This record gives sequence, structure tokens and C-alpha cells, in this order.
Amino acid sequence: MEDLNRRLMNSLRLTYNLLRRRRIQGVLLESGESQGAIIRQPRTKGASDMEKKQLLKMKEERSALLQEMILEAVCQEGKPLSQRQLASQLSMSPQMLTEELGRLERKGYVTRARSKDSLREPCVSLTKQGEERAAELRQIKNRQNAEFFKPLTEEEKETLLTLLDKLNLAEEMGLKENGL
Repeated sequence: MEDLNRRLMNSLRLTYNLLRRRRIQGVLLESGESQGAIIRQPRTKGASDMEKKQLLKMKEERSALLQEMILEAVCQEGKPLSQRQLASQLSMSPQMLTEELGRLERKGYVTRARSKDSLREPCVSLTKQGEERAAELRQIKNRQNAEFFKPLTEEEKETLLTLLDKLNLAEEMGLKENGL
């Protein structure tokens, strides 16, 4: 059951990412802007104190989520990942990844070292503390997934997974056909 919940969450995450990518690409195509214009940090100039606090909280929450995604990705790989691979896998800009890796390094969760294959390419690996944190996050996620899907029977979960997989495949094919 835990495996089915995990597969469902992964499929939901993929659906969300595909739809988000389609929306961003659609906006870019219509506006002629670069992707950086869409992912820009919100500006606080002219914002009230309350708005600044809300923006700061949103930025902290986003940072925590990105750090969790990084830890999970490196842990799942089971070996050091180049920053380029990691950025590509997480659909994250190199600059954003570098910022979050710096935060994770300061917390003692990851280390960055030059690859044996390419001295120019830094590789990211988990520290013992990072492995423990990744395991802790995985347990939390499993509990949250179980709670989220609790109202569904196993048969309903399987049906939902089949439908999401079908939507994801169709969306991926559509994106490829349109060159997105």
C-alpha cells in the first residue's frame, strides 16, 4: 500500500510539473519573454510590511521544499550527482540550485566536490547527516501520502494511477509534438 501511495504521489507530481511547464511555455510563447522573466523573485519594493512578511514566508517555504527535493534526488540516485544533472532532473535553474546547495552545505546535509571525470563539474553528495535527514523526510512523506489517500480504496487508487499515467503520457507526447 505504501508503494502505491508513493507511485500515486509521484504521478500527481509529474502531472503538476507537466501542466506547469505547459503553462510557463505557453506564456513564454505568447509574450516572447525568456524563462527567467517568469521565475523571477517577487519584488518587495513598494510592498507593505505585511506583504513583505508574507513574501518572506513564501520564499522560506519554497526554499525548504527545494531543499527537500534536492536531498530526495541525490538520495534516490545513491551516488554523487553533478550539479548539471541535478538541475536538469529537478527542472531548476543552475543559479537557484547553487543557492539551495549552499544552504544545504551550511546545514551539513551535502558536500560539493569536483568530479574525477571533469574537474570543472562539481558533484553533490549527501553527508551522513544528509542521509539521515532524507530518510526522515521520506518517512514523513510516506505518512502524509497514506493520510492523503486514506479515503480511497486500493481499487480506486489503482484506477486513479492508471488515469494519471494516461494523462501524463498524453501531455508528454503533446509537449514533444509542439517542441516544448
